[in-house]
Amino acid sequence: MTTDRRYISIIFLIIIDFKIPSRNNVFKKFSKPDAKAFVFYVCDQMKDLTILLEDKPGSLAEVTKTLGNAGINIEGGCGYPAVGRGIFHILVEDAVSARNSLEAVGITISEEKDVMIIDLDNQPGAIGNLTSKFGEAGINIDLFYFASNNRIVISVDDFDKAKTLI
Repeated sequence: MTTDRRYISIIFLIIIDFKIPSRNNVFKKFSKPDAKAFVFYVCDQMKDLTILLEDKPGSLAEVTKTLGNAGINIEGGCGYPAVGRGIFHILVEDAVSARNSLEAVGITISEEKDVMIIDLDNQPGAIGNLTSKFGEAGINIDLFYFASNNRIVISVDDFDKAKTLI
């Protein structure tokens, strides 16, 4: 199967093209025919960045304003305090530009991760059904948060195995 270099090739799933106006069709949508509730996106351009912040007023604003001024959209994220620091996870389409913009103003990126972006039905039990499939298969979820448009962002310890379950 030959695909554009920007996309990860997955032979065992059906590929359905679609367009999201703000993303210029950089995603491919994957779903098994019998898995109607779960659709996940694989895009090697979308990354989770872990940003270390000072735990003080204005540090989150500095990150978000810096990215906004650089024209970088934050697709999703979560943040929390940890031992005198702020930890902020963000989902961005252009991780290189985001990293360069933030590091130029002295903001530290501690990690960049590949993630699965999963579109779930907005109904009770959808997240539980998904996460229990991973748990039963022995897959550890090491990062989980919500993104725009009713999507969740997940990083797991075995991407290849996780893709076969969705």
